[in-house]
Amino acid sequence: MKAKRKNLQKRNKALRRLILAAALSALFFLLPLTVLTLTRPREEERETGTEIAFDDRDRLFDEATKVEVLIGGEVTEMSLSDYLVSVVGGEMPALYPKEALKAQAIAARTNVMYKKKLRAEKPAGASHKNADVCADSSHCQAFAPEEKLREKWGESYDEYLARIREAVEESDGVIVTYKGNPISAIFHALSSGRTESAEDVWGGGTPYLLSVDSPWDREHAKFETRVTLENEEFKDIFLAKYPDAVFPELAEGWIESVTRSEAGGIRELTVAGVTLSGRAFRNLYGLRSAHIEFSFGADGITMTVHGYGHGVGMSQYGARGMALEGKTAEEIVTWYYSGCETEKLKPPL
Repeated sequence: MKAKRKNLQKRNKALRRLILAAALSALFFLLPLTVLTLTRPREEERETGTEIAFDDRDRLFDEATKVEVLIGGEVTEMSLSDYLVSVVGGEMPALYPKEALKAQAIAARTNVMYKKKLRAEKPAGASHKNADVCADSSHCQAFAPEEKLREKWGESYDEYLARIREAVEESDGVIVTYKGNPISAIFHALSSGRTESAEDVWGGGTPYLLSVDSPWDREHAKFETRVTLENEEFKDIFLAKYPDAVFPELAEGWIESVTRSEAGGIRELTVAGVTLSGRAFRNLYGLRSAHIEFSFGADGITMTVHGYGHGVGMSQYGARGMALEGKTAEEIVTWYYSGCETEKLKPPL
């Protein structure tokens, strides 16, 4: 009887050991799977290529963002992507290097986000009450719809459009910020070899629109232009705008008290007793910039002009030169916008 009890106890111990061994084996097998399951991305978060998709966040920012554009008195809503293609196509030559085109797209995108933020936070100070931007280049940015681009590019339309779209897509969502906020990313065609500060051109300091070197601009075929007017023609144009001006007998005494900016542009000058800004003088005579030198001779007054545009912010030709030297779009925009950084925005959900 005792022997039978001992055998039964032995069998129970062996059974318990077998159950314990099986449990431990199962634990060691399931534990890695449990950890893997806990650490594995959800289906919508799995890695796809080099990007992580989070729900709808794999969409392009520009395609997912809407912009309201005032065109011919009517507001049209479109994707930011389509808007930027029309802006970059209208603002910069399509054959410029890709990084220059991307820099232009970043500047244009930044301007939209700047104006959107202003419209949302300070409606009274917004450019337009019912729209984010307009299609007037003198007020917002140049906007060239498909028909204008087809007319402009002709047989090269498909090729050039592909270049512009590629630049927009490769810079998707990237903007320029100053202390975390989108900036007013002003740009111009060609500087005088150094950009102008916003304060010198328009008055009122903007901390990121300062004067910086832009030596690449001196290589442009039309970096320097000359306009010569006969003395009487010069007088007639001025008197039509300022009828109280009094011109001395000698032309050499007509222009006085010229003050210049750090970049060399005229801030202010006095003509026949009338004081006006360099910008107003430039517009009056239809000159390419306010960086003007005067000379007087038998043929009349010669005005030698350097650069093209107001000279503030990013020089488009300078962006071209930097791109040809291997600089990236981000390096270009942070060169021209002092103290700024670039930031990639996520598409809205």
